[in-house]
Amino acid sequence: MEGGQISFGDNSEGVFASDPRTGTSFYTGGWRLAYNGANNGTVKFRSSNSDIPIWSFETAIGDKLQGPNILKGSMVYVRKGRQGILVAFGGYETATPGTQIFDSFWDQRPLTEIFIYDIFSSTWYHQTATGEVIPELRTESCATVSSAPDDSSFQITIHGGWDQLNRRAFNDVYVLSIPSFRWIKVEDSGNPDLAGIDQPGRNRHKCDMWNETSMIVTGGEITLGVWNTSLLAESCNATYPPVKVLDVSTYEWQTEFNPTLTYSVPKVVTDVIGGE
Repeated sequence: MEGGQISFGDNSEGVFASDPRTGTSFYTGGWRLAYNGANNGTVKFRSSNSDIPIWSFETAIGDKLQGPNILKGSMVYVRKGRQGILVAFGGYETATPGTQIFDSFWDQRPLTEIFIYDIFSSTWYHQTATGEVIPELRTESCATVSSAPDDSSFQITIHGGWDQLNRRAFNDVYVLSIPSFRWIKVEDSGNPDLAGIDQPGRNRHKCDMWNETSMIVTGGEITLGVWNTSLLAESCNATYPPVKVLDVSTYEWQTEFNPTLTYSVPKVVTDVIGGE
């Protein structure tokens, strides 16, 4: 395997995304990349030719933005622009030591701060998001992407996460609509985690999208309480399912997976950004 001159063997918990059209994966941030502003850059892994996989480590030249300096955040691929873009947000801001949390090296990043990587030009940009209700500070959430039928807008749906400042987990849903970069609070229904009286949050889980419509949530920790928290489930059980599915056209949690569902921009989004 060919590659660039970088190896941080114990780096982990950065953000990553893949371009399905080219077989290229991207990674940045974590415990070693961008540690207090050092070693920042973007790792690319090209696997389109399985006989000769190639990886590289790219850093910005001059005064260009090096990257989001991010730990335990989210990043997704969006098929916008000449070769697509990456959108990163949330997590910890690791460029400088933090003051927000007494037992943490870094501060949690406001979700108004959005980082965009243009794949064609290999350039990072910073964008400020707005909205009537901005998601609360969080790490360890998950995110997926859906596109309007004409690609006029893209909806990034996030679910759950962990707030280290207040020691609590979330079980909520927000959507970031682009190119307007508006956060929208979603009133989802039928979340199986919230069927009982406990009302816990879920963090450290993973999300995948099927047919731009079904957001499949797997794993994670089920955490109850604020500040003095307890884990209700460290492994799979029937009360808090290891797999749950959200229809992002209606934001209704499904009782079973339906692979034939198709996506339409939900009304909670069009009421804000317009369109159909």
